[in-house]
Amino acid sequence: MNSLINSLAFYQNNRKLSDVKFLIGSPKEIFYGHKFVVALLSNYWKKQMYPQIIRQYQQPKVHEIYLPQEDPRVFELFLEFAYTRHASVQDEIIFKLISFSKRFKTPTLEKYCCSVFESIINSKNCFLLYEFSLQSKNQSWVDLLIMYIQDHSFEIFQNNNCFEGLKENIVKSVLKMENLEAAEIEIFHSLLKWGRFEQSKSRKKKKLSAILKNLLPFIRVELLDFVGLEEVSKLNYYNPKHLYELMMDLFHTINKPLPLLTRSQNSTKQLKVLLIANCRGGQNRVHHIKESIMSTGISFVDVINCHTNTPDYETMLKYHAIVLRNRNYEDIHDSANLGNNLAKYVENGRGLVVIAVNTLINNEPYKIQGRIVHERFIPLRCAERGESQLRKLGQVDCPNHPIMDGVKSFETKNYSHFIETNDINGGKLIAKWDNGFPLITEKRKKLYFGTVVCLNFHPCSTKITNDCGKAWKKNTDGAKIIANSVTYVALKYLKKRYVNEKEVGQENENK
Repeated sequence: MNSLINSLAFYQNNRKLSDVKFLIGSPKEIFYGHKFVVALLSNYWKKQMYPQIIRQYQQPKVHEIYLPQEDPRVFELFLEFAYTRHASVQDEIIFKLISFSKRFKTPTLEKYCCSVFESIINSKNCFLLYEFSLQSKNQSWVDLLIMYIQDHSFEIFQNNNCFEGLKENIVKSVLKMENLEAAEIEIFHSLLKWGRFEQSKSRKKKKLSAILKNLLPFIRVELLDFVGLEEVSKLNYYNPKHLYELMMDLFHTINKPLPLLTRSQNSTKQLKVLLIANCRGGQNRVHHIKESIMSTGISFVDVINCHTNTPDYETMLKYHAIVLRNRNYEDIHDSANLGNNLAKYVENGRGLVVIAVNTLINNEPYKIQGRIVHERFIPLRCAERGESQLRKLGQVDCPNHPIMDGVKSFETKNYSHFIETNDINGGKLIAKWDNGFPLITEKRKKLYFGTVVCLNFHPCSTKITNDCGKAWKKNTDGAKIIANSVTYVALKYLKKRYVNEKEVGQENENK
């Protein structure tokens, strides 16, 4: 099958042996094809290619089809799909291609476009795709893009030109999102850049204040420090004092209260967390991990001993996030079943934090097994446990990541335990040990799945294990890393649920 497709691909838009010529666009652009290949796509194209039966031995003539209203770029993708069952789709062209497939009744092409849509989303085109999804009234794609924008807002707003070219209603829609994790100063900077761009397009040279009048009320002004505001205003040639006063005037003239100090819809106090840990001979250590989880405001943490019990899937669903930790060379009650249940839990959109040391050790009786490992949900491969001299926090690849919020130092007492591998299973590296091995990683296999964070260090501090050289020093930020990780994966789930509940609520109102 592959060899046949490769052979056909050679003749795509090739005049050699062509028996149909398409004249597309105005002025005309010529594309060459083969009737039998195009006819295979659907009954519609079969009738177009063979309107009548050709007499036996009759010399075939090149059949011309003139489509002056069609976009040559779209038709080129159509031909590519006809010959290879693949199309090099990028950005907004996918919407034109779907429209083409509907007009010319080619359901296989439409289905293909839907299947690849998620894979073409990136930080540079997400707003453009969001705009086209709203215009096409495809609610499932709109929700998908809202999730992407919320989850990648740090990366998106690093490019302060990200709003450029968007319509005002699209910019407003983004600014109204409550779950953006980017710094408010970056969002504000992007808005000012958009205003300058719109100002340059205006023939009458509107004032920037007039252009931004309908959008400024959706900036959380209380989150902007004056120093940051001044830095942004220098880049946009605007007096920071006047801009700040303008924003406050706008807030007082509209009939609604000031925005909340945070964009987050959820409080950490409401989070419910399950700690699955091996309690055999180490209740004090389990309690210490629980204290670390609760150190930034989480108030509800349950513990299940995985040495004697395996929580079922229904039990897991009662919690927003799960923390998994096994103890040194202690077996897990039903490792494979636990791993399968955790995989289903993550597929449901829930968050998981895996403390890698001992949990991912490459030793069958003690490591976690099942789908959570075999299907590579965890952003660290099972390997041998490494032991090294005194180690500390090394390079931070994502300094603005929520897990690194407030983390200034991390250091072990005498030596360090870690899973000795650089294979992070296609995940994202957040921070490393100073010897280069992964310290904190994250992964989400699919956009609708939950996030899995892997912490590659011993979870206890010298506060309770002062005689243990592998413990992290209690005056460093190990507890903050653990708590931030749990909060991060839990809030990601709640954001997804908020979008879904909002959609259901709108449906109920329509009924």
